[in-house]
Amino acid sequence: MSKLEPEWWYRKLKEDPLRKKTFTMDHISHIEKRAGETMPKSKRWKRVLLPALSVAAAAAIIFGVLPGAKVADWIRSIAPWNNGIQGGDPGPAPPDTEDPDSSDTDVNDPEPQDPTPPDDEPIDDFADYKEEIYGKLMDRLPFKEEEIQALSVYNAASGQEIEIPEARNFIWLQNLSWMDLEAAEASEAVDPAEPESALRFHLEDARYDLPYDMASNTIEWGGERFYAGEGVLLLMSGVLQPGTPLAELDRIQERAYMEKLQQSAESTEDVYDWRRLLVDGKDFNAWESELSKSEHAAEIKTYDYILEKAGSVKMYEQGILFFNLSIVFTNERFETADGIRVGLTPEQVIGRLGKPNTETETQWSYIVGDYHTFHLYFDQGAVKYMELTMPL
Repeated sequence: MSKLEPEWWYRKLKEDPLRKKTFTMDHISHIEKRAGETMPKSKRWKRVLLPALSVAAAAAIIFGVLPGAKVADWIRSIAPWNNGIQGGDPGPAPPDTEDPDSSDTDVNDPEPQDPTPPDDEPIDDFADYKEEIYGKLMDRLPFKEEEIQALSVYNAASGQEIEIPEARNFIWLQNLSWMDLEAAEASEAVDPAEPESALRFHLEDARYDLPYDMASNTIEWGGERFYAGEGVLLLMSGVLQPGTPLAELDRIQERAYMEKLQQSAESTEDVYDWRRLLVDGKDFNAWESELSKSEHAAEIKTYDYILEKAGSVKMYEQGILFFNLSIVFTNERFETADGIRVGLTPEQVIGRLGKPNTETETQWSYIVGDYHTFHLYFDQGAVKYMELTMPL
């Protein structure tokens, strides 16, 4: 509240006038000067004349009622600015009176603020941050993203620490930057493995560990559990559970990503009939509808930072991995109208379908409408995965 507003002065005038030496003659003059600066000239004579008449009337009453000698004593006895002056009799101090020197405050000084607690104390976990479970997780961390020099994963099962390649740090950093703590909070109780693995943030002079449970794909923050994103699930599967279906998919997609970074992907302007890029006659939406009615073999909860809500990765016995925005076919049971399926060589794919719109050694992508929605991933000279993605 501004000190020029009436509510502030009203509150101050109700306080004990002997408690702080703030309402002095200098302060009164300062107040009158500030008021005069904001008052129209036509009204200033009133604020000059009225106080003068008030003082004159008060003086006449005082001198008319009290003898002259007692007037000075009376003034000294009530004037807070005369406390301690030789010859004055301030009388007994009121109870709990503060030291005047310690409470003397200029009228223009800002009101005191609570001191900011130190934030440079090294810590190795985030157990003290329970009261800050809101907003984006990256904003709650006690350091800034640009302070992070490296990321690694501590594998509690093996006792090994695996460094995350710098080119893949964005997966964790993006997840933390966009993870809304309220939306990502785990809806089911989590019983993490002991000891628990952890994501490690390496700073110049400190290290912070963020506990991570592979089975539930959750991180711990302030004593609560939160779902991590799909990218984190794939990355951590590759680090902590090599050889599993999710770890294999991460290995292939990581290689495709690195190829895009290191070389320019070849592209063509060919337009394909969308019906040739359906899998078993269905697009993404049709598969999503069908899979929602089928029993899945396993499910791992995730957080979708695009939709800002919890989702999941589902695995089906027939060889399908169903993500929030993509469906991956892992065996030759599924094919397109041209017979494109897992196991074909690049030459066979070109002979049956044609060259892709975008191509690296590992990933071929075809456009349906305006989007790349049909993808083939190659490993050891053959199609390893076929993927449909939601148009975005």
